[in-house]
Amino acid sequence: MQGNYTEQSDEKLVEISRDGDKQATETLLLRYSGLVRGVARGFFLVGGETEDLIQEGMIGLYNAIENFDERKGMSFKNFACLCVKGRL
Repeated sequence: MQGNYTEQSDEKLVEISRDGDKQATETLLLRYSGLVRGVARGFFLVGGETEDLIQEGMIGLYNAIENFDERKGMSFKNFACLCVKGRL
């Protein structure tokens, strides 16, 4: 079944995730974990750890999954990037 999820578009996975499919959510979180790590490297947290920033970024990514609205004309990838940066 995993193959079916990895072949889906981001927007379709968001839709499936919102229907309560946890595997779709996990697929998106895994798909964008590299983006979160990349964005987190650009931030510096006094007295903090990179892993703390990554965790905050993942929360931003999760929020992107919950709040994405493709009717607004933005791709999920761009929206996710904005959410992650906003959270950090």
